[in-house]
Amino acid sequence: FLFVAHVSPEHAHLYRFLANVTHCQLMPLLFRPQEWVLKMSVWWLHASISALFFPRENESRSTWHTLLCLYEIGLVVLPELVEILQIRFLPGMLFLPLLFRSAYCVPGVVYSFVAMTRLFVRYTPPNVHTATHCNT
Repeated sequence: FLFVAHVSPEHAHLYRFLANVTHCQLMPLLFRPQEWVLKMSVWWLHASISALFFPRENESRSTWHTLLCLYEIGLVVLPELVEILQIRFLPGMLFLPLLFRSAYCVPGVVYSFVAMTRLFVRYTPPNVHTATHCNT
């Protein structure tokens, strides 16, 4: 995705979206409480740099755009909330936050795959002219 993110705003949007999903999926690797600030800082830094350097998609305020924004906010907020609730109410189920995070990230990965496949099928590079054959 990174190599095609500069091609169009749609490609850049999908790169940013999938990068957010995968960063969120990898956050449990930093599992100590003292690493919480580090994992949030790394995610925020990447999201900020991506937003600065890649073209922005036309900001349509459609229902789908709103759902994607809410999903991305939930990527960070909901798993952290589940982790806090698990520690408080279900201390014996240490796998619960990881299970929730994995299940929450699957729709984002599937959406990215389907959207990128759709872009790949319908994309025509700029300044590509169809070759005409001359009969000689």
